[in-house]
Amino acid sequence: MFYRNKNTKKLFDYKNLKKGTHTRQIVTQLLKGDISIRYQVHRDLFLTEQKDMLERISKEGWGMTFLEARHPEGHWGKAFYNPK
Repeated sequence: MFYRNKNTKKLFDYKNLKKGTHTRQIVTQLLKGDISIRYQVHRDLFLTEQKDMLERISKEGWGMTFLEARHPEGHWGKAFYNPK
């Protein structure tokens, strides 16, 4: 379980985690992943807003793959779920 640091307001301070701990290993692995995962780690664990990462989600990785599945008109519908 993570606790917020009263001084920094962060969920935890990555730089001060001891090397070799499971928490640091997990966070390090997440930071090596897709840009959408890295953005969520910064947003949810480090409590920092990374606007450059947010903009990159639609242009690379899983976010791009997901958004490419939309219809050219911008909707996701097939048959029953088309825009009215």
